[in-house]
Amino acid sequence: MTTTHVDVRRARAVALIRDGALTFAALLLSFAAFDDITTGNETDFTLEYGAVLVCTGWLFVVTFRLIRASRRVLGTVSFVLLAGAIWGLREIEPGITPGLWPAYVVTASAFLWFIVVSAVLLVSGWRAYPERHTQRAQRPS
Repeated sequence: MTTTHVDVRRARAVALIRDGALTFAALLLSFAAFDDITTGNETDFTLEYGAVLVCTGWLFVVTFRLIRASRRVLGTVSFVLLAGAIWGLREIEPGITPGLWPAYVVTASAFLWFIVVSAVLLVSGWRAYPERHTQRAQRPS
């Protein structure tokens, strides 16, 4: 492999790992915000809802990157579930009880789906990293 080809592969692998890690961090932040909203006793959750909106914005970025990268199934399912979670956000309020009502199921499904997306991005980046392949090829037989 030429140096340029290796550099391109490395940059792509690093971008996948970065996106996977940022997606996982966004999920942790949004989970903490939802937990505070649903169990907190405060009267103002502006910071928490703001955190959820920032995380939602990042998830839209990841969704459109997936679609542009020809991972249309991951991107399309992500878009549908993210849109559903935004719809379900109107039902998330203090003291809400988890249950099988539509807004809660859609929001929880989106959260779980993006954990899978994060894992796919991390594993894809790890597998695409060029040094991993050259080390394996250089091992003595």
